[in-house]
Amino acid sequence: MPDHLHLLVRLTGNLSVARCVARLKSKTSRHLRSYNLEWQTNFYEHRMRNGETVEDVVRYIFLNPYRERVVGKDAPYRWFWLGTEEAAWFIPDTDNGRPFPEWIR
Repeated sequence: MPDHLHLLVRLTGNLSVARCVARLKSKTSRHLRSYNLEWQTNFYEHRMRNGETVEDVVRYIFLNPYRERVVGKDAPYRWFWLGTEEAAWFIPDTDNGRPFPEWIR
């Protein structure tokens, strides 16, 4: 878990997911190299499927560090970030930024 990144993005322009990821990697590679880190050459793209909601995906991303025991279930994960609009509907449904015990299986 600490060796990967989850992003949920909505593409609104003409760029493909691959081009957006390429730009992200290009803009951040120099900074990562200063910590002796680098991006892997590929990535896994998951498009939302019919019946899958944004809430489902946000919850999956939110719970990932808890399921992988990167952070204790009673602590907020400091690297989880949401935009203002998403935080307004998601965070109130958490236990003060922590998962409810029944969410972690």
